[in-house]
Amino acid sequence: MATTVTTVTPSAALVLFPTDSDDLERGNDSGTPLPTSDNDDNSLGYTGSRLRQEDFPPRIVEHPSDLIVSKGEPATLNCKAEGRPTPTIEWYKGGERVETDKDDPRSHRMLLPSGSLFFLRIVHGRKSRPDEGVYVCVARNYLGEAVSHNASLEVATR
Repeated sequence: MATTVTTVTPSAALVLFPTDSDDLERGNDSGTPLPTSDNDDNSLGYTGSRLRQEDFPPRIVEHPSDLIVSKGEPATLNCKAEGRPTPTIEWYKGGERVETDKDDPRSHRMLLPSGSLFFLRIVHGRKSRPDEGVYVCVARNYLGEAVSHNASLEVATR
C-alpha cells in the first residue's frame, strides 16, 4: 500500500490515507469509507492525501506606525492580522476602545476590512483633541489575542 507524503506549513496538519485504488473504492477494514481524490477546500489534489488546516491564534503581521497629520486631513493607522478563524480587530487609544463607523455611522473613524483605522479627517480643537494620542490594535479569535506595537498620532502645529 503506497502513501503520498507532502510538505506542509507549521499551521497545518497532514493526514495521510492509503492510495490503493481498491481501498479508496470499497473502504477500509472497519467499514469506514476512505476519502477519494476529489478536490475540496482542504485537499491538495493528490490521490489519497488531504491537508487538514488547523485553527491558530491571531498574530499581527503589519503593525501601525507613528503619524503626524494636519488638522482636517485624512489619515490611516495600518494593522493587519492573521489567524484561523479570521480574527476581529479593535482599536484602542489610551486604553479606551475607539468608536468607529461600526458603532456610530456618523463617526469620522472607519474600521477598514483589512483591520486598519481610517480617519476621514483629523479632529483637533483648542479644548478637545479626540484623535491625538497613542493607539494599539488588538486582534482576537477564540484561541487568543495579539496586540500591536503602540503608534502615536500627532496633529501638526503651524
